[in-house]
Amino acid sequence: MSRRTVIAVACVSGLLVLLLFSAVGYLWTQRASLTAELAVTTAMLTNTKDDLAQTETILQETKDVLTSTETTLGETQATLDDTRADLVQTRTDMNEVTEERNAVAEQLTQTQEERDRYQAEAHRLSTANKMLTDEKRTLTHEKIVLQGQHDHLQQQNGALLTSNERMEARVDVAERERDTARRDLTELRASMGSVQELERRASRIRAEISVLEDRRKPLILSANDTYVTGFQCTGSMEPRLTCLDEAEFLADFQPENITLGASISFRSRACWSDAPPNANTMHRVVDIRYSSGAYYFWPKGDANLSGDCWVPHTAVNGYIIAIFKNTRPENAELRNNVNTAKARLVVAYDAAIAHREANGCHNPDVVCYFSGTAYTKWMQLDRAWKDAWNYYDCWYQNAVDSKYPGHIPHTC
Repeated sequence: MSRRTVIAVACVSGLLVLLLFSAVGYLWTQRASLTAELAVTTAMLTNTKDDLAQTETILQETKDVLTSTETTLGETQATLDDTRADLVQTRTDMNEVTEERNAVAEQLTQTQEERDRYQAEAHRLSTANKMLTDEKRTLTHEKIVLQGQHDHLQQQNGALLTSNERMEARVDVAERERDTARRDLTELRASMGSVQELERRASRIRAEISVLEDRRKPLILSANDTYVTGFQCTGSMEPRLTCLDEAEFLADFQPENITLGASISFRSRACWSDAPPNANTMHRVVDIRYSSGAYYFWPKGDANLSGDCWVPHTAVNGYIIAIFKNTRPENAELRNNVNTAKARLVVAYDAAIAHREANGCHNPDVVCYFSGTAYTKWMQLDRAWKDAWNYYDCWYQNAVDSKYPGHIPHTC
């Protein structure tokens, strides 16, 4: 071989050895890197294997769920089919119900219209019934008052009959005494006058004088036994006694001296518990009774329809013994207003009664029904009556609250 060839072979061999060592070093370096990557990959494979196991488990569970879902879906489909059939039936039923509802709505509309008519009629009847109830109450009250007056008149009639019988008996006695006196006169004339007979007649005259003196005693008064006062303008004793007048009352009296027709002053609380403590009322006695050692008087205003109550003599302040007319002219305005309001109330009441009678309601105990123009007229009369009552009540309260002659405390 030539030297060049040997050198070339040597160079090539050295180069190969150098390349070999370089390759071995690179491979060694790659081996370490691959070993690390292999470890990581192994770990990842292990994790992946676990994940696959879990995934297989989940897939199996999902498969089971899907199987169950398919079963449920089939059942649901069957239910849905049934529901569709029910829905069709329900729609049919709904159409029928809608038709029935429309029919019921139409009937309900008619019923509501009838109800409105009935309510309007009920309101009208209620109003009429209320007014008739008030009228019935008033008429019943008047009936009771008239019955009481009738009973009282019967009692007075009985008393007058008894008094008449007594008078007839007295007339008989007087006639007998007259006949006796004539006989006595004849005897006196015959005997030229008998002293004994004259003495007997003188004794009888003295006895009569004694009786007259006993009757005269209640009329012998001292300055402290009487008092003078005026009256309120309520009009309860019109027209005989008015608030323009004053009266003298006997305060120191015996109850047996108060007779029918006497005008007494009594404490108002004897009849009305809500009256002011110092309030007094003056009305005329229309009845008297005696019970358990006490006298009771039934007073009534001359202009009132009914009496007050049974007043014991212990609640009586006194009775009138003298009247002084027109001594309080300051009360003329208040009196005129009260009387005018009362006259307006009477006119309104009479108009309402006349309207009832004009429509065939003659019996106060029967409910009267109005319709059309008669009902409209009745409502107008009812309003007029209520307005008249409120106006009269205002002036009446003025009369009650007046503190001195001419005083008008309120505006009406």
